[in-house]
Amino acid sequence: MPFPGWILRISEESTPEGGRWPTSAELRLTRCITRQARSELHERVADWLETKAGATTLEFQEVIGYHLEQAYMHKRDLGLVDGHSRAVVLRAGERLASSGLRAFARFDGAGPRTCCVGRSASAL
Repeated sequence: MPFPGWILRISEESTPEGGRWPTSAELRLTRCITRQARSELHERVADWLETKAGATTLEFQEVIGYHLEQAYMHKRDLGLVDGHSRAVVLRAGERLASSGLRAFARFDGAGPRTCCVGRSASAL
């Protein structure tokens, strides 16, 4: 689902070229809706990656975890945490922890620097 068209209309109508500046209420509404849309988009990307990766899913755990983490953080920042959001952050934690532990097991220097395990723990 693309961004709702009326978000773009608010932005276009609220530019100085449109003859007026946006009101603070319009800015808050646009930001809130945009963050909700971003959250949904991050979750959809993670779901799509899991579906398309198939047998190579383990190789994409960090990327999937990142998108799930972002989906949760946008909802959290808006104060919209619910049961579904908690399930998303648990999925993010599992993916990031898995990725971090696999990197550590390989003695991959990038693994500890990216702090996948630490990020997964802090997200929970």
